[in-house]
Parts: sequence; C-alpha cells; structure tokens
Amino acid sequence: MVLSYVLGITRMEFIMVSLAVILVISAEMLNSAVEAVVDILSPQYSEKARTAKDIAAGAVLITAFGAAVLGYIILFPYLKSFFAEGFIIARHSEGGNSPHGLHPCDDPRNHHKVPLRKRTSPSGGMPSGHSALAFSVWVSITYLTTNFIVSMLCLVLAVWIAISRITIKPTTPGR
Repeated sequence: MVLSYVLGITRMEFIMVSLAVILVISAEMLNSAVEAVVDILSPQYSEKARTAKDIAAGAVLITAFGAAVLGYIILFPYLKSFFAEGFIIARHSEGGNSPHGLHPCDDPRNHHKVPLRKRTSPSGGMPSGHSALAFSVWVSITYLTTNFIVSMLCLVLAVWIAISRITIKPTTPGR
C-alpha cells in the first residue's frame, strides 16, 4: 500500500489494490474461522474435516494469487518508470560517471570491527561485510546494466544474503 502511494498510481488503481488487500485479509480471516469451527465440531481426526480445512486454505491461496497478479499488472509499469527515472537522476548527478558507495572495502563502517574486538581479522558482527558487499554489488550491477529485471534479481540476492547473515549468526573464534 505504501509502495502504491510512493509510485503515484491513480486513484482507481489504488482502490483496486486496496480491495485486493482487503480480500486477501478477509479470506484469511474466514479460513481461520472455518478451521476453528471444524476443530470444535470434530476434535478427532476426520477426512471431512481435513477436506473443509483444505478448501478454505485453497480459497485463500486463490485470492492471494489473484491479488499478486493484479498487483503485478498495476505496479510493474510504475516500478519500471520509477527505475528508469532514478537512472536519469543518478547518471546526471554531480558525481560524474561513478556513483558513490561502489567501493565497499573503503566503507568506514567496516574499519571499526577489528579495533573494537581486538582481533587480527574482522569476523562477524554488525554491519555485516557480506551484506555491505552484496548491496554494493547490486548497486554496481544496476548502475552498469540499467536492466530492471537483472537489478531486481540482484536485489533479491542481496536481501537473501543479508537475511542469511542475521539468521545464521556466524560464530566468532575464541568465544
């Protein structure tokens, strides 16, 4: 919903996106209600109870899929335009042909890791050097290719790396 507002979609498109979101939330609420009633009426395992729950969950899936398709149809042209305009601004900025932030090794946030931990090499911690490098590569590839699909794939990979750095929590030697 916020993205729709930021991209500046028309009022009618915003109403359609809002209705799609409302339908998905309503379908999920109805699914939860059906599951609760089925659990009350049939506390032991029943094939008919399983079928009722599966049908309710299927309705949520179909509603969510339809909302995703509608969101794609409405938002993709705006996202593509937003992406293209961003490149026009970036390429005509005062920085010349080299955007700022393309050199993650020179990132001053990474210089504090070694002195603060009193170790000979950086290992683990925030901000993650892997994440910083992944997002830096995303910016570089996006800037060099100006291809929307390639940029989005690189962004997904960078986010994936950042999430993995948070969830895996690499162990540091000596602890």
